[in-house]
Amino acid sequence: MSSEDTETTCLISRSAAPPSDRRPKRTCCQLMANSSIMLGRELCYGVEAALVVPHLLTRGMPANMYSLVFLIPPMFGFLLQPLLGSTSDRCRSPLGRRRPFILTLAVIIMIGLILFLNDDNVVKVLFPADVHSRSANVVRLVIGTVGAVLFMFGADSIEGPVRAYLLDTCNTEDQRKGLDLQAVFAGLGGVLGYLSGAVNWRKLGVRPGSDDLVRFGMCFSLFVICAVLNLFSIPEKPFVRPGSSKNKVEYTNRDTKVCVLTISTEEPPARQSSSENKEEYTNRDTKVRVLTISTEDRMGARQNGLEQTTGNRTNHLTQVKLRQSQENDTPEYVLTALEKSVSITPATFFKSIVKMPGRLARLCLTQLISWLGFMAIMLFFTDFMGRRVYGGAPQAAAGSEARRRYEAGVEMGCWGLTINAAACALISGLAEFFLRRLSLRTVYMGGALFFALGMVGMVVLVELTTESWPLLLLCPVMGLMYSILSIVPYRLLSQYHRNEQYVTTGADGSGRRGMGVDCALLTAQIQLSRVIIGAVMGPVVNAAGTLTVTVVMAGGLAFCAFLAAAFLVQYD
Repeated sequence: MSSEDTETTCLISRSAAPPSDRRPKRTCCQLMANSSIMLGRELCYGVEAALVVPHLLTRGMPANMYSLVFLIPPMFGFLLQPLLGSTSDRCRSPLGRRRPFILTLAVIIMIGLILFLNDDNVVKVLFPADVHSRSANVVRLVIGTVGAVLFMFGADSIEGPVRAYLLDTCNTEDQRKGLDLQAVFAGLGGVLGYLSGAVNWRKLGVRPGSDDLVRFGMCFSLFVICAVLNLFSIPEKPFVRPGSSKNKVEYTNRDTKVCVLTISTEEPPARQSSSENKEEYTNRDTKVRVLTISTEDRMGARQNGLEQTTGNRTNHLTQVKLRQSQENDTPEYVLTALEKSVSITPATFFKSIVKMPGRLARLCLTQLISWLGFMAIMLFFTDFMGRRVYGGAPQAAAGSEARRRYEAGVEMGCWGLTINAAACALISGLAEFFLRRLSLRTVYMGGALFFALGMVGMVVLVELTTESWPLLLLCPVMGLMYSILSIVPYRLLSQYHRNEQYVTTGADGSGRRGMGVDCALLTAQIQLSRVIIGAVMGPVVNAAGTLTVTVVMAGGLAFCAFLAAAFLVQYD
């Protein structure tokens, strides 16, 4: 074989590598900046989990309705987030495909934080004469509720674009590192968010009534910094329309040479002999070999002994130019022609959900059960500590013994959630160490089982003792569960997308499944779990007459998740 043929064969071999492996290697600083937004997001989640229920209850929210606050944001998220994911797959903004959505959702989070943690200040402006009147209390409750709904919706929905942004722009090795870093930053953000509720700010010199303002300043500033770091972390190329002159993909290989693949479509010319189907151009620096491949329905094309089988596409000719250059340009990632050729509609999108691959459907079901168990305890842990463990009453008069006990329980609950978040950060930092030695199946199953056992331990302890510190010792199992749910399913999804049979089972008319859609589907299970928990937890607690039922539900659902991870999820 000639050197020229060897060179061409090498270039074709590179282009056949998995797409994620052709993307350039990212620096540690880029990956950290990209992942830092999870710190800001979990900071918001920390404020939500620690303060939303106590905050709204102390402002007059009926005790049998407060769980409904957790119902509204995930309902919108579950309905809109997958559609946002599919839309971002074809977004033509100059910022790229994912970053416009990250920016929009970040603004929604900031508006929600402003309203939620400044409802008292808004009421003071609107009702300067009597801030404790009935009208003022109603306005305060409405503003706090709207703010909570906005920042919960934004925090829920931003995860899908953030993860798709990472998976789009990084190779396989960096995807693993990035997912691990996201989990680490999520744990750190949770620590800061829960600490904001655990710290007694008055003992630190903050005047009474300014606690929420201090929390707002800390959370808002850190979130803005993290969002900016993410948006400027990794270059993201804009969507390129089919047939555009910019339809070019460049990949950097190890020897710093760039393999350029240029695809253009044209009407079929008159049929020529096989000797005319190859043209060769040579100059001082480059060699260009043009392969003209017929893409007629269900036909293969043979060129120089290399066969390429095409899908069921249009009767055009595809001209593929392979050029090897000494330039070391920044790589550009664009969708394949299959992904770009069809614009998605809500009808075709929901059809793709109904006809999703079986392995993805089973993974989504397992995620849903897992998140149901996690949310059952996480969203109500501070209220559980304040009312069940400390015996307080959130709607008692300010300064009363019952109100002080409730506030002390909430603070202790925040410390428990802080321990949970610290454990999440530590476990996420060690994730790569364990995943090199344990299979994804073992880690996924083990996390659900340990969480279930931890909930059983909490039920036993709360019945045997009135002390709170033994319960705090079991809080790390929540961090373990969260870390695993944030890493393992997305690694599995990345594996699925390296399977050509999987990515060509899309039902949206394009013949391919987009990473953004599938990331959104996985993340949507968080919203769906919150919808279910928000709808049923209030009536269940009222029927049971005790908040211990939240821990019992969490343990039972976690055991179901263990069984699903063992028998439903496909790992290879």
